[in-house]
Amino acid sequence: MAVAMIIGTLVMPSIGLGRPGNLLGRYDSSSQAVVEAVPHMDTAATAEHDHNNPLTKNDVARGGEVGEGATDPTTSLQRAASATYVAAARRSPNPPLTTVRVMQKRQKFPQDRYAMANGCYRMAGRKTFFKPTDLGKYLLFTKRGTFRTVDGTAAAASNETVWTAKRVKGKKRGRYTFTRGAETLTFKGKTSFRLMRGKGCASFPEATTNIVGRPHAGVTAYQEVRGYMDAHTHGMAFEFLGGRAHCGKPWDQFGVTVALVDCPDHTETGYGGVLEAFLSGEPSHDPVGWPTFKDWPAPESLTHEGTYYKWLERSWRGGQRLFVNLLVENNVLCTIYPLKKNSCDDMDSVRLQAQDMYDMQDYIDAQFGGPGKGFYRIVKSPYQARQVINAGKMAVVMGIE
Repeated sequence: MAVAMIIGTLVMPSIGLGRPGNLLGRYDSSSQAVVEAVPHMDTAATAEHDHNNPLTKNDVARGGEVGEGATDPTTSLQRAASATYVAAARRSPNPPLTTVRVMQKRQKFPQDRYAMANGCYRMAGRKTFFKPTDLGKYLLFTKRGTFRTVDGTAAAASNETVWTAKRVKGKKRGRYTFTRGAETLTFKGKTSFRLMRGKGCASFPEATTNIVGRPHAGVTAYQEVRGYMDAHTHGMAFEFLGGRAHCGKPWDQFGVTVALVDCPDHTETGYGGVLEAFLSGEPSHDPVGWPTFKDWPAPESLTHEGTYYKWLERSWRGGQRLFVNLLVENNVLCTIYPLKKNSCDDMDSVRLQAQDMYDMQDYIDAQFGGPGKGFYRIVKSPYQARQVINAGKMAVVMGIE
């Protein structure tokens, strides 16, 4: 991305100048000189050649573009040096690794206001599942599958069912109050509650990872890292093209049942999604996302969410340690597309998406027990990335396309 930005900076002034000797011309000349200095082989017919001609390119570098009769420009000395390097690298010892817990151990009484995350606790004698909506904020999910409100329960989650937990100072064994603005939760005549770990709570709907075992980590914060990477993903594309072209999003404070739903303009039969039909080649699709996922996510379904946070968690637990998230916008297409809720200004869009990344980091932290405890860690330098990966988490790099 840095290279692309530099090239873009060089190209733009050359467009206005339009004469020999401009900055772009000097850049091309210097690049050509570098290319010519690299050992290579000219075609037999002429010394004048085009380095972008597939017939003069290395077959490995150009993949399937090179046809029969192509000449490999690599010299025997270069091949021997490369083979020696690879053999030496394969003989080098792997860095020592260890494992880490996915989450901190759940204690009998929660040690802070974040520790109840996705846990079952007795609250005034009632089994309650604590589903985080943000750091220190919860949906209180009852045994009957309802959400606790200030004056009872509600069948669906909403802003009226989100409670902020606060530990009561001076009280042992974790006594907490729950507030929403100026309102304090009162239940069974109590306004503060000693929470004790329990079993048998109602299951809150959520996607699963189907993975057991602990993630790998380094034994130091600075050693060579291990894992695989995803170098190009648009994780915040739900804000793309005005925010109405993409169906679903990678998280929602009320959970998977709200995050993974179809677009409002896609009808109950799957027709009406003009952009989806154009990109996928299918006239309709199954509009149901969670929990069936019949037609999406799928490689050919480009308008539906494919990076839900639990799927990222599964990839992380399977060994992914680097994730490059590219913020993306297209002002022209955004202006043309009739449905929108966001600005089509490129910088407005990428700033919104960047904030979304930090909001998602907070949300994932909330699911894993507090600030800094989630697997999704935004990094700004190679050193930070190495620290995060060796801590057993996933380093997230922010870029712009």
